[in-house]
Amino acid sequence: MLNSIWIIDKDTGTCVFLRRYGYGIPDDQTLISRFFSALWNFFQEIEGRGISTLTTTELDFALAESEKLLFIVATARDSVHQLKMVSWVKNLKEEFLKSYEEDSNFQDSRFVDELNEKLDQVLDAWIDEYIDESEVFSTADLRRASQLGTELNQLLTMRFGHQGLETLKSLDGLKTVKDVQEESGLPNKELKELFRISIQHGLIEQSQRATDLRIPYRTTSTPEVFAYGTPLRNRVWNRFGNRGIDVLGTIDGIRHVRDISAFLGIDMDIVKQILELAQKEGLIEW
Repeated sequence: MLNSIWIIDKDTGTCVFLRRYGYGIPDDQTLISRFFSALWNFFQEIEGRGISTLTTTELDFALAESEKLLFIVATARDSVHQLKMVSWVKNLKEEFLKSYEEDSNFQDSRFVDELNEKLDQVLDAWIDEYIDESEVFSTADLRRASQLGTELNQLLTMRFGHQGLETLKSLDGLKTVKDVQEESGLPNKELKELFRISIQHGLIEQSQRATDLRIPYRTTSTPEVFAYGTPLRNRVWNRFGNRGIDVLGTIDGIRHVRDISAFLGIDMDIVKQILELAQKEGLIEW
């Protein structure tokens, strides 16, 4: 999920703070921070504002600025919806500016230690928000935890016992967190803690199915398209009945697939099929 957090001086391109959680970004902090600073200033010059998101082959980035600093959150590609990432990076900026002046002595080792502690609290809140009962995860690299004697294996065994690793091994990219909880019998709080630690250490990752379920669709045409007797409405009704018409009526650019499913009480896979039909017709988009 989370790959790295950057705080950069916009004018000089100096890396004020960097914390890594994953791989994929070169070790040269100066090169990367100057790149982001130059990119931000380039868009500021030609469009009057900096960019808020950036996507590469492996990573997604969300950016926010204060008067002097640039805040960046990087995640694995498609692991977190971009709207959520934008919210996270704004939250990072707000939490930072609550505690620090922008002209603070960022080279002081006490600053780095203190900020790391604050980031632990922020990250825990992000992950709690990221994991809910309808999320779907799969194992990423359990070999790292299965090696006897490793610090991570000891941590998981001490905290969750043998059931912790067995629970992680059961993830298949199809079962929701709620399904896993019912199978394992672990309390909700304990299961979320297991997931939080596993995500941070790269043992599990959110599946593409879960990413799809968070897509907020919106209409590309006028509401008359969905009126009684129109071709799209007829095709949807013939295939899905009243459920299809009800789903079309909830599309507002805000509700996610899972939100529509919960609101109408219709299975998420059926909701997805209805939305995919409407998207194929070019009448909704995300």
